[in-house]
Amino acid sequence: MSQLQFIQANSSATISFMFKPLGSTKRILCNCADGTQRLAMEQHLKIGKIDTIVCTDISSAFGAIGLAMTCSLGRLDDDDERTMTIRPILKPRCNAGEALAHYTEFTNAKIVPMKSNTPFFAGDTVKVLPFFNAAGTKVLCTMFRCPNTKGKFDAEKASKMKLPGALRGKLAAGQTVTLNGETIAPSDLFGPDRAGFVLAMLSADTLGEFTELLDHKSHLVSLVSSCDLLIHNIDREFLKSLEYVEAFGTSTLTCQHVLRGPNPVARSPAFESLQSKLADLSPYYVTPLQRQSNDDHPISGFGEYITVAPGLTMSNSKVVDPGMAAPDLPRRPSIISNEKPYVLLLGTACAIPSPLRNTSGFLLSLPTASGVPRYILLDCGEGTLSQLASAFGDELDSVLSRLDAVYISHSHGDHTLGLPALLIERHKVCPDVQCRVVGPQEALDQTRSMLQRQLLFDGVKIAFAESDTKHCAPHPEQLRVLKTVDIVLVKHMDDSPNSITPAFGYVFELDLGSGKPFKFGYSGDTKFCTGLCKACAGADLVIHEATFPDGEEDRARENKHSTVSDVMKFAELSGVKAVCLTHFSPRSEIAGFKAEEVPGVEKFDGPVILGSDLLLIPFEEEAISQIAEASMEAARVCMGDDE
Repeated sequence: MSQLQFIQANSSATISFMFKPLGSTKRILCNCADGTQRLAMEQHLKIGKIDTIVCTDISSAFGAIGLAMTCSLGRLDDDDERTMTIRPILKPRCNAGEALAHYTEFTNAKIVPMKSNTPFFAGDTVKVLPFFNAAGTKVLCTMFRCPNTKGKFDAEKASKMKLPGALRGKLAAGQTVTLNGETIAPSDLFGPDRAGFVLAMLSADTLGEFTELLDHKSHLVSLVSSCDLLIHNIDREFLKSLEYVEAFGTSTLTCQHVLRGPNPVARSPAFESLQSKLADLSPYYVTPLQRQSNDDHPISGFGEYITVAPGLTMSNSKVVDPGMAAPDLPRRPSIISNEKPYVLLLGTACAIPSPLRNTSGFLLSLPTASGVPRYILLDCGEGTLSQLASAFGDELDSVLSRLDAVYISHSHGDHTLGLPALLIERHKVCPDVQCRVVGPQEALDQTRSMLQRQLLFDGVKIAFAESDTKHCAPHPEQLRVLKTVDIVLVKHMDDSPNSITPAFGYVFELDLGSGKPFKFGYSGDTKFCTGLCKACAGADLVIHEATFPDGEEDRARENKHSTVSDVMKFAELSGVKAVCLTHFSPRSEIAGFKAEEVPGVEKFDGPVILGSDLLLIPFEEEAISQIAEASMEAARVCMGDDE
């Protein structure tokens, strides 16, 4: 039996699914938006078995690169030589293969521009419909057709013929055999072949795409009329169209139907449970939001958001979710403030996302005279957009419109792969105001290639600032708070002065009106670095990577990362007041909230915060001390040893 599993990334409204054809051990992933990898891990899907990724449009491919990198690094598959194929289904004019190949040249992913009838497995094909405009940017219909399966074998007849097992095997393979001078064909012992499972998906997010789909409805209906399952990857507003319902509804098509759910945001029960426990320790652990208000919204964020229906029908009657049984249940007050500066940890994992931690991303909030904060993002790993959605709910668009700059520490994928999705989403809500992207040349080139080569048809224009600028001019409204931004060469990549693959740390000085600037530093990835010590001298708070625990010094040196003791040495020599540890190896006990004690932290007298996702750190000395104490209790509480 063919298997189908639906996945929904927080950052995308499009439907994603994993498809395992009958008789195959490999899997096809259709659409891989930013954040898909983490969600698939949370659902314990076998990512390492994915052989092919099919993307119906470019925004549905932003998570494919990170997933391919994970597999190519051997983290999910024991076969180091295994190659994953990413197939963007776009017309050649869009040049998808060239753009993606440039962006993924550091992995063993094989990028193949899709052509009609490109084989997946033996007997399998994907069909690209011929009616698209040459400049089209989205596939409106995708079909997967499994090979036919052989009819039932007539064992009783074979026994009467005294047919040996070896000849039975040849007949099963489709060969004609001879027994006692008599020719036997496969059709003599096998019933008629059974038709293979046929899956089709119609996709349309914009009015233009939906109009084009309806313009070709007759052709589309003839194609999907033989399918067993039709997925309607259509904006729900368009599903109200009588013309669409009549063409593709149950009166015309008797197959099973899957509709896109009303809300694309899917939550991880494991992460929500963790945040609930942590929020009891300190209000600075932000509880994930789906919306800011409770209006027409279930109290629980759990559940499935894909509706399986026997036919395509629409009802305008109000459906009350069972989660609304207690509509007046008060929501935990939000700790997010527009009046005070803070840093929000969006991702604290190293290399790959996990169910409890996303890859690197940190949001710096700066208050303004108008009372509406401006934002700066430090690094943007895969899934950062989803984390912002979790933190701000339906205020996400407002936050993106006030995101003025993104500072990238270095070009590694766990710090950059979320950039395209985030910048495209920001462009949708704020098309006329450019976003400054600061970082090493290599990281900028990768993002510029993805955006400018592939997405010019969307009108996306990003103002890139090169990292050789010592002080970067802030947004005018930030001038009240943000005084300077210093860029520091750290020791992670090639740290020679003229390197084209450097790694940077950043140091910000903020005027909080107290007469003394608040100094905030971010290390990026680095081993112990005296240059960073000098730049962060006397800092009030530094977020510093601590990839490896003490005892793994050799691995840390080999990979140019820091241990916990390295960070404590940095803190003592630089005279910083507090440090926040982040970028934990997925193998460390800290990453899984299993380390009740963290060897090395006792070497520093100041507050030490064990970073975790959606932890908000205000730039206030008292709050920083409280958060440090709570973070040290996190493992004990999460392990249930606090009774």
